[in-house]
Amino acid sequence: MNFKTHLESLRYTENICYAYLRYGNIFTAWMEQQYIKPEELCYQHLRNFIEHRIKEKEKQIDMQLSALRHYCQYLINTEQVTETFITDFYILGIAVKAPDTLLSKERLQFIYENYPSKGLMGKRNKAILGLLIFQGLRVAELSELKPEHINLKKKQLRVPETRATKSRVLSLHKNQLDSLVEYISTVREMVMEVAEQPTDKLFMCMGGSDKFDNVTDKLVKQVRKYTPEARATTQIRMSVMKYWLEEQGFERLQEMAGQRYVLNPPLLKKKLS
Repeated sequence: MNFKTHLESLRYTENICYAYLRYGNIFTAWMEQQYIKPEELCYQHLRNFIEHRIKEKEKQIDMQLSALRHYCQYLINTEQVTETFITDFYILGIAVKAPDTLLSKERLQFIYENYPSKGLMGKRNKAILGLLIFQGLRVAELSELKPEHINLKKKQLRVPETRATKSRVLSLHKNQLDSLVEYISTVREMVMEVAEQPTDKLFMCMGGSDKFDNVTDKLVKQVRKYTPEARATTQIRMSVMKYWLEEQGFERLQEMAGQRYVLNPPLLKKKLS
């Protein structure tokens, strides 16, 4: 299998395959210039390459990043990279710049317990924060949740499929139950009345904005007031995935995180042994 057949197996259109192949060739040419072999590839190389493309004023950086993800997945599937690279790729993903400091499980618990849940927005944000910290959800997943996705009786959350992740069922943490019960039973309806925005979504924006990123960005700014090392929702997710890896193992991590691409059994055995 080469990169072209890997892309074809994903059934992308001819135009998308062409674009990904072009950007993949740009990355491999850069690797050759840097004298980097696939088996020597590390996560820092990806960051260096992205910074290089930004300095070159690449206009289609999102397409470049998407192609890079697919190329890395191809290298993983064909066992051309090290286990360290595989772990970093699945935990950190590919971003323009990964947060420098991951938060410990205890620190995440501190963040949740000390978040001020005053007023309607405070109670809404506390419910959101719990899903970030205890279930490691992406912002895109949070924005698509509906009340029926939460089963308080079974203490479960059903995360619907997105373009980036698979659907899965996660357990709710005992510490977040009271917040979710209050939000779903009373607060959500009150927020909709104030916002004058009827919706079937679990969470909604305020102030006329329909961008859910604005909600989580403001939430993180509030968290930073009492936890300065907290930087972004992506940092929280990475931190959650790190302790999932330590406590649950690599295969279970992929299931809980909703990873679309699961490593083949031989690689998993190597990683878990």
